[in-house]
Amino acid sequence: MWSAVIHRRAALVTTAAAATLVGLGLLALRVVLRTSDAASQAVRLETSGSSPDAATVAAGRAIYRRGEGPSQHPITALLSPGEDPVPAAVVPCAGCHGKGGRGRPEGGVVPADLTPEVLGVPRRTAGDHPGRPAYTPALLKRAITMGLDAGGRPLEPTMPRFQMSLDDLAALVSYLPRLGHEPEPGLTDEDIRVAVVGSPAAQRAARGYFDAVARAGGVYRRSIVVGLDGEPVLAGIGGGSDRTRLVDSDEEIPWLDGAPPREPGTAPERSTFHLFPSAPGLDDATLARAEAMVLVEALRQCGREVTRERLVQALETVHRFDGELGAPLSFSRGRHIGMASPTGSP
Repeated sequence: MWSAVIHRRAALVTTAAAATLVGLGLLALRVVLRTSDAASQAVRLETSGSSPDAATVAAGRAIYRRGEGPSQHPITALLSPGEDPVPAAVVPCAGCHGKGGRGRPEGGVVPADLTPEVLGVPRRTAGDHPGRPAYTPALLKRAITMGLDAGGRPLEPTMPRFQMSLDDLAALVSYLPRLGHEPEPGLTDEDIRVAVVGSPAAQRAARGYFDAVARAGGVYRRSIVVGLDGEPVLAGIGGGSDRTRLVDSDEEIPWLDGAPPREPGTAPERSTFHLFPSAPGLDDATLARAEAMVLVEALRQCGREVTRERLVQALETVHRFDGELGAPLSFSRGRHIGMASPTGSP
């Protein structure tokens, strides 16, 4: 049922999200801009009042990313007047604005930047875009639930009006100022940590390829390191039952799997990419090396400022990449399953 709603409303919701959720940002924060020179400004975030506890922030993160909170109260979204509300999980904030809050361009629409550097300062009138004051906690709550911007103007009518409990709303706004400022799991200035799941032969093949990349200078001066059990990772390769214990239910870890989907004909998760739609008949080491090669290619496309979300987007732009499988490999946003066979065309 909700699938039909998604397809019917996707374009409208994406466009509207860029308007209304421009309010989803700085609640208990104010941004202090300090001019250091003519070319740059440093942004310093200061909290006003007590800081939220970790549990509250985690709840807000879940609401922002999945449209689901830990409380027993439902969170709904009204897509248009006169229609029945739908679960907020159908149109979560992150669906349009991304996990980092900077917007996920789609269909020529660039959703608003929700990071505190943007929302914490007034916006001047520019062309057809009216100015607005900086958002405050009260103005933000009004925007989310009533559809009015910080200046009191109606937001796009197709933007969902969200309804949730006061506790869930408080949790959401406690998390929003962290958009764009959370450390990326598995990423340091020197290393990119990756999970490798598979047989000993697969492990050796993947490590060998990553080591070779490091000796050649790495990926934007970072080495790719195979993470140990329990360590956070930026991405993963391989398949099998061991994979499930590495995937946090609140996270979408970019994942490359040389094996086909477990249930033929089903679409993989948004962050999972399968090299083949059916069993390729290749040994574990060959598959692992191919997975590693595609991952490195996508990491290079991301540039130095890599995130999980950007990595997924980069994988979706892989086109006719030759991963030593005898045929080029391609993915797209709507296609996360690659070539038909190791010797066929994609």
